[in-house]
Amino acid sequence: MTDTKLRFAPLIRVSSENQEKRGESLRTQKTSVQRAVEQMGGVIPDHCWIYSGQEHATSEYEKKRFDQLLKDAGKNLFDCIIVDDPSRWSRDNVRSGQGLEILKKHGVRFFSGQMEHDLFDPTAAMFIDMCTVMNQYHARIQSYKCVTNRIHMMKRGIPAVGKFPFGRKFNKVTQQWEVDAEKKKKIVFAAEQYLKGGKTISQIAKSVNMSQSNLWKVLSDKAGAEWIVKFKVPKFKIDESITLTVPRLLSEETLQKIRVKAKANQTVFHSEIKYKYFLSRMIFCSVCGHALTGCTDNKNKNNRYYRHSRLPTACTPAYSLRTDLIDPEVMTQIFRVLGDSQGLEQAMQRAIPDASKVKELRKRKTFLEKELSRTEIRKNRVIDSIADGIISKDEAAAKIQEIRYQETSFQQDINLIIPQLQDVPSEKQIGRKARLIKRQLFEYFDSPSRFAKMTFDEKRGLIKSFFDGKDANGQRLGVYVEKVNGGFKYEIRGIFGDYITGAVDPDGHNINKIPISPNFPNL
Repeated sequence: MTDTKLRFAPLIRVSSENQEKRGESLRTQKTSVQRAVEQMGGVIPDHCWIYSGQEHATSEYEKKRFDQLLKDAGKNLFDCIIVDDPSRWSRDNVRSGQGLEILKKHGVRFFSGQMEHDLFDPTAAMFIDMCTVMNQYHARIQSYKCVTNRIHMMKRGIPAVGKFPFGRKFNKVTQQWEVDAEKKKKIVFAAEQYLKGGKTISQIAKSVNMSQSNLWKVLSDKAGAEWIVKFKVPKFKIDESITLTVPRLLSEETLQKIRVKAKANQTVFHSEIKYKYFLSRMIFCSVCGHALTGCTDNKNKNNRYYRHSRLPTACTPAYSLRTDLIDPEVMTQIFRVLGDSQGLEQAMQRAIPDASKVKELRKRKTFLEKELSRTEIRKNRVIDSIADGIISKDEAAAKIQEIRYQETSFQQDINLIIPQLQDVPSEKQIGRKARLIKRQLFEYFDSPSRFAKMTFDEKRGLIKSFFDGKDANGQRLGVYVEKVNGGFKYEIRGIFGDYITGAVDPDGHNINKIPISPNFPNL
């Protein structure tokens, strides 16, 4: 005997994107649909349950299930579609109409509970369309309220998103932010290891049991006192960023040092160099400031050059400078400087800002930090004024905007001052560094003639100390070259402050060498 029972495919899902008790709603629908099919004498094949939602399903997941149902409508897998009520059918009026046409084309019947809707009856089709439009409207209202409510909560200082900044947690009872002490220890340790040098971010990340990407994200951008949350919802024309104040994991001074070191790592102290060039990332065009790139002759690998970029710049077009001309010249000059620790110490003294300027900068920084702390007090007063009904929300918004502008201005000024102060050493530190560099020099080398015998790592180790930082104008220390009359002029800008200039002709002979400082004796 042929089984004539109707095969039903249930479409079970929540009717809005953020419905409460989602799982309970799905279970209720399932029970209701099973009872309706049983009373109609139908059956729900096991393979037809795949179109039903899940408790933690996203709206995208449900859309895929809906699309799959429509694709399967012509495969004779079911005879009818059943929903608990018409609002469960679709949240998209256009997609709803297309779906109903597909069901009609393949002769698939449509039920809501035990009621069948004749898809060829204009009145029945209109009823489904009206339910879909109302459901679409309800879903959009719910979604809009959800986003705007989150934004309002964030503006009040209450976190309304799922993931908090690393190492911080929000106490719902006290309505205050707190620091996770163990996670803070990890970040402080990682920052110390990074600034100390000698280990890669990957190695440091393993030592604190974090992923490399997450650790670097925290160190470079997420360890300060600001947490920026962006709300971008194009369908509601919402594009807003909200900044919350959270407890610090690292001081601003430490963060600034990390940024400076990270920038230096992009130039001088970069990752492993595939082809080794003595002045790689430390030789620049003195006209346009572009770094010269190391390159090797394809035919003869022993012929190496520092090549100017071929891209349009403010100076003459591309040129190349042989490494065997400039490398020994630079190394000889460095020996001349480092050979006299007393002269080096005096030159380093001249390279730093004078004491009065440093004092003024520190005084200015203290003043700005006090003003910055006061902006937070002013914001809280405005919030209290709203709560007490003293000022309106519009008036408060204008005042908050003004305070935030001042807050940003103060922080920007502080950020400009910090780099000028953080690398200013004391007289003792200067003397100690000069003697240390000299000792490092003579531990390995006793004369410039040893240059050819040095290993690459020995050369780079010495030059890293010599070109570590920026000059008084904020330019990176290094070798600056310019092509003139077939030869090259050069300037060596190192930690000693004064420039050493000279020139080499196309044959590599030194011409017109001009040591600026009288403290550097000839070797």
